[in-house]
Amino acid sequence: MDMTLYVSVCLRQYFSAKCAYGWYTGEMDANLKRISLMLREEQYQTLTERGVNVSGLIRDLVDDYLSEHKVTLGVSEETRALYDKIVSNTGSTDKDIEKYFREALGAMLKDKILEMQDLQDKSFKKRK
Repeated sequence: MDMTLYVSVCLRQYFSAKCAYGWYTGEMDANLKRISLMLREEQYQTLTERGVNVSGLIRDLVDDYLSEHKVTLGVSEETRALYDKIVSNTGSTDKDIEKYFREALGAMLKDKILEMQDLQDKSFKKRK
Protein backbone atom coordinates (compact mmCIF):
# COMPACT_ATOMS: atom_id res chain seq x y z
CA MET A 1 0.00 0.00 0.00
CA ASP A 2 1.25 3.48 -0.88
CA MET A 3 2.39 5.30 2.30
CA THR A 4 0.34 8.41 1.43
CA LEU A 5 -2.81 6.31 1.04
CA TYR A 6 -2.04 4.47 4.29
CA VAL A 7 -1.64 7.72 6.23
CA SER A 8 -4.81 9.10 4.67
CA VAL A 9 -6.80 6.00 5.66
CA CYS A 10 -5.38 6.06 9.20
CA LEU A 11 -6.20 9.76 9.65
CA ARG A 12 -9.71 9.26 8.28
CA GLN A 13 -10.27 6.34 10.68
CA TYR A 14 -8.83 8.37 13.57
CA PHE A 15 -11.02 11.40 12.94
CA SER A 16 -14.09 9.26 12.23
CA ALA A 17 -13.62 7.55 15.59
CA LYS A 18 -13.10 10.90 17.30
CA CYS A 19 -16.22 12.33 15.63
CA ALA A 20 -18.28 9.31 16.54
CA TYR A 21 -17.58 9.90 20.21
CA GLY A 22 -17.96 13.66 20.13
CA TRP A 23 -14.30 14.37 20.89
CA TYR A 24 -13.60 16.17 17.66
CA THR A 25 -16.75 17.96 16.52
CA GLY A 26 -18.72 18.26 19.75
CA GLU A 27 -21.53 16.14 21.13
CA MET A 28 -22.44 13.31 18.79
CA ASP A 29 -24.15 9.99 19.49
CA ALA A 30 -21.64 7.15 19.76
CA ASN A 31 -24.07 4.90 17.85
CA LEU A 32 -23.82 6.99 14.69
CA LYS A 33 -21.49 6.23 11.79
CA ARG A 34 -20.13 9.02 9.61
CA ILE A 35 -20.54 8.31 5.88
CA SER A 36 -20.11 10.20 2.65
CA LEU A 37 -23.24 10.77 0.56
CA MET A 38 -23.65 12.14 -2.93
CA LEU A 39 -26.78 14.11 -3.85
CA ARG A 40 -27.77 15.76 -7.08
CA GLU A 41 -27.44 19.56 -6.91
CA GLU A 42 -31.20 20.13 -7.15
CA GLN A 43 -31.81 17.66 -4.30
CA TYR A 44 -29.31 19.46 -2.09
CA GLN A 45 -30.77 22.89 -2.94
CA THR A 46 -34.35 21.78 -2.25
CA LEU A 47 -33.43 20.18 1.08
CA THR A 48 -31.44 23.26 2.09
CA GLU A 49 -34.29 25.61 1.14
CA ARG A 50 -36.69 23.54 3.24
CA GLY A 51 -34.34 23.64 6.21
CA VAL A 52 -34.14 19.85 6.38
CA ASN A 53 -31.46 18.14 8.45
CA VAL A 54 -30.22 15.71 5.79
CA SER A 55 -28.62 13.32 8.30
CA GLY A 56 -31.90 13.02 10.20
CA LEU A 57 -33.84 12.54 6.99
CA ILE A 58 -31.51 9.78 5.75
CA ARG A 59 -31.62 7.96 9.12
CA ASP A 60 -35.43 8.11 9.07
CA LEU A 61 -35.62 6.81 5.49
CA VAL A 62 -33.19 3.97 6.24
CA ASP A 63 -35.23 3.03 9.34
CA ASP A 64 -38.37 2.94 7.18
CA TYR A 65 -36.63 0.87 4.52
CA LEU A 66 -35.34 -1.68 7.05
CA SER A 67 -38.56 -1.89 9.06
CA GLU A 68 -40.93 -4.79 8.74
CA HIS A 69 -43.63 -2.66 10.37
CA LYS A 70 -44.06 0.66 8.64
CA VAL A 71 -46.98 2.85 7.74
CA THR A 72 -46.88 5.26 4.83
CA LEU A 73 -49.25 8.22 4.93
CA GLY A 74 -50.12 10.67 2.21
CA VAL A 75 -50.29 14.11 3.81
CA SER A 76 -50.76 17.72 2.77
CA GLU A 77 -47.81 19.87 1.80
CA GLU A 78 -48.18 21.82 5.07
CA THR A 79 -48.11 18.65 7.19
CA ARG A 80 -45.09 17.34 5.30
CA ALA A 81 -43.23 20.62 5.88
CA LEU A 82 -44.04 20.44 9.61
CA TYR A 83 -42.88 16.83 9.73
CA ASP A 84 -39.59 17.67 8.03
CA LYS A 85 -38.90 20.59 10.37
CA ILE A 86 -39.93 18.90 13.60
CA VAL A 87 -38.68 15.37 13.10
CA SER A 88 -35.48 15.77 11.13
CA ASN A 89 -34.29 18.88 13.00
CA THR A 90 -34.92 17.51 16.50
CA GLY A 91 -33.27 14.16 15.96
CA SER A 92 -36.62 12.47 16.54
CA THR A 93 -37.41 9.11 15.03
CA ASP A 94 -40.58 7.30 14.04
CA LYS A 95 -40.37 5.52 17.40
CA ASP A 96 -40.69 8.93 19.09
CA ILE A 97 -43.75 9.74 16.96
CA GLU A 98 -45.48 6.40 17.53
CA LYS A 99 -47.03 7.30 20.90
CA TYR A 100 -48.62 10.42 19.37
CA PHE A 101 -49.74 8.42 16.33
CA ARG A 102 -51.43 5.86 18.59
CA GLU A 103 -53.18 8.65 20.50
CA ALA A 104 -54.42 10.11 17.21
CA LEU A 105 -55.66 6.67 16.11
CA GLY A 106 -57.51 6.30 19.42
CA ALA A 107 -59.18 9.69 18.99
CA MET A 108 -60.12 8.83 15.42
CA LEU A 109 -61.59 5.48 16.49
CA LYS A 110 -63.66 7.20 19.18
CA ASP A 111 -65.03 9.66 16.59
CA LYS A 112 -65.85 6.85 14.15
CA ILE A 113 -67.66 4.87 16.86
CA LEU A 114 -69.76 7.94 17.70
CA GLU A 115 -70.54 8.47 14.01
CA MET A 116 -71.62 4.84 13.62
CA GLN A 117 -73.76 4.98 16.77
CA ASP A 118 -75.40 8.14 15.45
CA LEU A 119 -76.04 6.40 12.11
CA GLN A 120 -77.55 3.42 13.90
CA ASP A 121 -79.77 5.64 16.06
CA LYS A 122 -81.03 7.61 13.05
CA SER A 123 -81.44 4.64 10.72
CA PHE A 124 -82.97 2.07 13.01
CA LYS A 125 -85.15 3.96 15.44
CA LYS A 126 -87.63 1.74 17.14
CA ARG A 127 -91.14 2.55 16.03
CA LYS A 128 -93.71 2.78 18.75
